[in-house]
Amino acid sequence: MTDPNSKTVIKPENIIWQYGEEAGNKDLPWGPHKIPLNLEISGIKISLEQHKSGFLYYREAKGETIEKLVLAGKSQLFLSPVEPMNVPAKVSSHLLIDFKRPLVVEPQSTKSIFVTFPLEIAVALGRRLTGESIIDIFTKCISKHTLYGTIKDGIICKYWQSDLYNTVPDLNPAELGVMQIEIQNPTGSWAEVGKAVFSAHGMKIYYGPRLVTLNSVMKIINEHDAETSFIDSPLKTGLKLAYEQFSSRILTQQGKTLMEEGY
Repeated sequence: MTDPNSKTVIKPENIIWQYGEEAGNKDLPWGPHKIPLNLEISGIKISLEQHKSGFLYYREAKGETIEKLVLAGKSQLFLSPVEPMNVPAKVSSHLLIDFKRPLVVEPQSTKSIFVTFPLEIAVALGRRLTGESIIDIFTKCISKHTLYGTIKDGIICKYWQSDLYNTVPDLNPAELGVMQIEIQNPTGSWAEVGKAVFSAHGMKIYYGPRLVTLNSVMKIINEHDAETSFIDSPLKTGLKLAYEQFSSRILTQQGKTLMEEGY
């Protein structure tokens, strides 16, 4: 492989990242990375090669290959988590977390739990991450959608089912993120919670070398209604705020979701 502006052969850097005890749980290679590059993350292979018109981009996983010609000048490649609403297409701007077992919250109390959410990772070129610099988004999670509410007035949501955790679980940070939900029940009644619906507008994803997180609040209003929103603060110190695909493009959208069809 040669640089079109010189006769120097540029060898691609090869980075292989795996999760597990044998891999030692190394830091995720978010970047930035110099080009050309061969990068493999938990079985997903990404390569970026120099081309006379720019760059050739490849992504391969489970026998499926995506190839793109990127017309750009000198760049770097880096990765970032984004709101999990882009793959396979932007069908919805809401995420429904379905609890594998219901959670019962006592009256006039505040309790915190942890759940998982499906992780989507953006591939970007340039010197900083913006919507215009993203050339690809991928995920290792199977994408499903569901209807929250009635056919007439309901909301199409990205669907995800999660266990409940008392502490931050140990999981593959290339596949799953961790969301803390502070459940506030100021009412005088016990509340049984089986799901939570969140808007992608206002999602504040924070990430680090081995963890991707969201921080949220769910306030019980009455027997049937609840309100959800996100907190702009990381679960741990040292985490970086990810680029916000939805909030950056549609600033008029509210980050709160009123759950009027039960929780």
